[in-house]
Amino acid sequence: MSDTSLHTPDTLRSRSEAVAGALPALMADAQHLAATILLGDHGRKRAGTGDEFWQYRPAEAGDSYRSIDWRRSARADAPFVRQTEW
Repeated sequence: MSDTSLHTPDTLRSRSEAVAGALPALMADAQHLAATILLGDHGRKRAGTGDEFWQYRPAEAGDSYRSIDWRRSARADAPFVRQTEW
């Protein structure tokens, strides 16, 4: 092949598709890893995510209103507190 035939749009596209054929699984793994590690400053509002979350427990007398998880409590008839590992 000559240098000009290597750079035609059809040749470049077919070569790039052949190289990228192995990337979807790699990209999915990378996106999954990034989603689990790099939560950002705001975090995610999914139940159980994060390194510090441990479990929900029913609120007890003496718990502050700030410690109540209002999203979880809205799904039940009683307030719940979000406990952390630390």
